[in-house]
Amino acid sequence: MAVNRTQQITREWLQQSGLAGDQLLLEALLRRGFLAYLDEHGIWLGTGSHPEDIVVLRQIDGLAIEAVSSHKDRMASLSLTAHEIPVMRVALAIVAIPENHWDGHSRWTGYGLPGYWGNVGWNSYRKMAWGAKMALCPTTRLRGSQSENALDLGLALLVKALPLARVATHACCDGHGVKPVWIAFATDWDSLWARAVFEVVEGPMPNSSWDWNGALHVKPKGDFGDAEVLGMLDDIQHFSRRLLHQTIIDKIGKARSMTLMALGDSPPIAESFAEEASRQLAKEFPS
Repeated sequence: MAVNRTQQITREWLQQSGLAGDQLLLEALLRRGFLAYLDEHGIWLGTGSHPEDIVVLRQIDGLAIEAVSSHKDRMASLSLTAHEIPVMRVALAIVAIPENHWDGHSRWTGYGLPGYWGNVGWNSYRKMAWGAKMALCPTTRLRGSQSENALDLGLALLVKALPLARVATHACCDGHGVKPVWIAFATDWDSLWARAVFEVVEGPMPNSSWDWNGALHVKPKGDFGDAEVLGMLDDIQHFSRRLLHQTIIDKIGKARSMTLMALGDSPPIAESFAEEASRQLAKEFPS
């Protein structure tokens, strides 16, 4: 199985991290882009996950998945099939789940309504429904080295977390450790809203630079050395994980509702939308 540079850097970091048990398993799941969390009862896939993610994880040797339906925030429980199974082996297998077949171009993410890209009016945008839009990886290609329309490791969690922040994306590529991470948004309003959310929820990143001019470009501060790429991946993970907190999601959702209410039925110009988005988000996230 081919391992690109982003995967290799992540694998080496996991092996040297000192993490063990559930913490190691959780870290591997989040690094690969699964909406996972750990509590006193174990590891769970959150309800924002796509049902196909369960199917993908069931193909990882040594990992047990049990779907649940009695909890609004839990979709499935995850554990090892036996105590003697090395957690590191399972963690590395999760990180190695195939990514996009990369030829230097971005790949469709599908995080929007059918026909959403470039063909949506203001009223349709206002009515956008949120939830699971895409599996991490097509299960039919899991055993291959690469896959069409799978999410790259370096940005998978961010692409899957952005819909929780009411952002639809269109295409993406993580650069595979040699070029900047790149995410295209479904509409100009998605781009503006994503930037406003980032600025109020996260702010400056210590290891990377984020360019929000239309599409999002993220690159390391400095060259694409192993340490610099890992720092960039850490920053992406940090912002993505912030978007997984229910209180933050709820505040973002409230701010978006108030933004749309304030702007009304007529399509706003970009400046008006950006100003109102920042104003409403600042109410929910006072400095």
